[in-house]
Amino acid sequence: MKILSIGNIATFICLTTSIAALPAAFAQALPPPGALPPPNAPPPGALPPPNTPPPPSALPPLNAPPPPNTPPPPGALPPDALPAPVNAPPPPQEKPAKIPPSASVAGKFYVFVGPGYFAPDSNSQLNNQHSEFAAFIGGGGYRFSDLFSLQLDLVGTGQKLDTSSSVAPPPGTFAPGTLQTHMYTDGLALTARLNFPAGRWEPYVAGGGGIYSTLFSTTSEAIGCQQHCGDTGPRVSSRSNDFGYHAAIGLDFHITQKDVIGGEVRYLGLKSNFDDIGVGKVNAGGIFAWLGYRRYF
Repeated sequence: MKILSIGNIATFICLTTSIAALPAAFAQALPPPGALPPPNAPPPGALPPPNTPPPPSALPPLNAPPPPNTPPPPGALPPDALPAPVNAPPPPQEKPAKIPPSASVAGKFYVFVGPGYFAPDSNSQLNNQHSEFAAFIGGGGYRFSDLFSLQLDLVGTGQKLDTSSSVAPPPGTFAPGTLQTHMYTDGLALTARLNFPAGRWEPYVAGGGGIYSTLFSTTSEAIGCQQHCGDTGPRVSSRSNDFGYHAAIGLDFHITQKDVIGGEVRYLGLKSNFDDIGVGKVNAGGIFAWLGYRRYF
């Protein structure tokens, strides 16, 4: 028979003491006989009602979002600093609003120039009037707004006509068949324009007035002249300075916001006085058909 060691005896005593204390622990945990359960207490084995918050000591579920205003852990990158996913489509870009080309030229200066055709007004005392060379209209202005601009025009034109007996030199003083009569008109006028922008197209109406100078000239060649004979014979000329008015309609096309081509039909009302050479008062105006280029700055 083996003799128990002191360590084995001590272990046996501890186990015996623990088993003896179990009935007393169970008696304290159980309610006394006949005691009522606390109010609103669930029956034994019942599940907790839905949406019941967990006790403070409970751990949060996996993948639960952090509470609001929770600072990121040390070393974490902010959400906007995270790299974009591979092969992710680029973010949509906002397209700039389309601005009518004419809208961007408000508040700018401009210049314009171009040729045209001139159809003169008829006169009872003048015969066979016709335009001699291309008319000219040029100048510059300022675009106060999309609708209104003001410009200064330089106008030039000329016409050829038959020589009347009132201005012809005496026969025998010039080479036969060399008489030529012209009227040249040039002027400076102020024009107001009302513009109606419609994208690249821009119709407009315009009107104004200015001072015009008209030269009536009859020239001839000298008898016997062989070289450079123009205006070597007797000549008759007179100049008249008068006020004239004009009205126009036109259409511009904006190639770019600042480069414009356009066309215009303009009527010039102008009366000139040549009483000093026996011609009297004449209609020196007429209709312009103009095509030109306009540049904004």
